[in-house]
Amino acid sequence: MDRKLIKLLDQFLTSVSIILLMGIVCAVFIGVITRYVFNNPVAWTEEVAIYLQVWLTFMGAPLGFLCASHIGITFLPDALNAKGKFFLLSLCYALVLVFAGFMFVKGSLLTSITWRDMAETVDVPKGVIYLSFPVAAVLIALAVLLDWSRSLKALLVDQGETK
Repeated sequence: MDRKLIKLLDQFLTSVSIILLMGIVCAVFIGVITRYVFNNPVAWTEEVAIYLQVWLTFMGAPLGFLCASHIGITFLPDALNAKGKFFLLSLCYALVLVFAGFMFVKGSLLTSITWRDMAETVDVPKGVIYLSFPVAAVLIALAVLLDWSRSLKALLVDQGETK
């Protein structure tokens, strides 16, 4: 079940990231063409590209957890046995969950504060950009919990094999 959820979340985040990146490319392309070819720049392209970049960044964070592609220092885990590695992983994941909770609370507050303010060039609330914080926090927490569960199952299987 965990593997299916991980795969589904991975596919979802990858698809969303691809769409966001395509949006950034299109917005920048339109901005360059209208500025340098038609000599009549469109004002909204830069702001849209920035909004999409923020969302892409915050959608990439949980994807990094799922794929284990974030930076890691491995000299300490490599020196530990399976139980020690799981304990260290649990400590790190607990800290990440605390940070995700903080991100969710503060991001939700910031979103609600800025929701009434409209963006400069597009008719979108500024809160949309800050909504990426709590959304990313929930997705990071989900990714961490799924990987934590997978690691616990692997530890239990290893313990069963060594007995």
